[in-house]
Amino acid sequence: MRTATPEDAPHIAHLMDLSRDGWTGYTPVKVKELEHSLTTGELQVYVLEDSALLECYHRENATQIICMYPYCHPQAPKSMEDDLIAFAKQQSNARHIPLEISVPHTREREIQKLIAQGYVHSRTFYRMFLQGEVLHKMTAPELPAGWSFRTVKAAEFLNLHNNAFRTHYGFSAMTLKTVEGWYSEPDFDPEDWQALFVHGKPVAYFSIGKQEDGGHVYLLGTIQEMQGKGYGRTALRQACHLLKQRGVDRIQLGVDTGNEHALEFYKRIGFEVAYANLRYRYEPKTLTL
Repeated sequence: MRTATPEDAPHIAHLMDLSRDGWTGYTPVKVKELEHSLTTGELQVYVLEDSALLECYHRENATQIICMYPYCHPQAPKSMEDDLIAFAKQQSNARHIPLEISVPHTREREIQKLIAQGYVHSRTFYRMFLQGEVLHKMTAPELPAGWSFRTVKAAEFLNLHNNAFRTHYGFSAMTLKTVEGWYSEPDFDPEDWQALFVHGKPVAYFSIGKQEDGGHVYLLGTIQEMQGKGYGRTALRQACHLLKQRGVDRIQLGVDTGNEHALEFYKRIGFEVAYANLRYRYEPKTLTL
């Protein structure tokens, strides 16, 4: 087992793409983005005999480790998959924090492997799409006097996001290092990171991007003291409008099914559930005296 370096990015991307052939919702990896994530430390990749790997996210001050289901070359021994699932548990035990592994709901074989090693289903995230006539009719929001959208720097975006989600289940406050890493990505566009200002005060925000599979709304939120006033809806409409201007025919986002308010909000806008990503959780062992 070895830890990958940025120089490994082309090999890792190729292995990821081979491993995920036919998986629901998988988008081919961009080598430059992968290289950047390895450089900034946003991502850790553990490689097993150059035929299998584990993709692991663990930010500073995180209360849990998030892993993707192990990637294995189609011709790799199946034991490598089991070894990486077990290795993830070792990381959890060593750091004394829980971990969660994500897998689409369509991958029954992989789900059974996780269950066999003691992982328990903990959370479900819906991937939702806005497309067709609903997207075609989407227009920019009409802003009252004193309202405006502006690009924001990393520190301001960080404060808005941590405020909006500070009481959300499972939320770990992001650090400035994480957000600055996103801002330094090769294809960074400041227009993708905006906040809604009302009479000079930022109240809501979004980050977006265009990928091979369409438009993405990555982050969206309203600061807690301003929720329920329609600011989030205005921010989402602006985000969708900007993506529509880039020619996308589908916009997608993810939502924790435990956040019923957000789920109903997206449905009212016109987003529909496409599939689910499941999180399987492992709790680290603790010593008893």
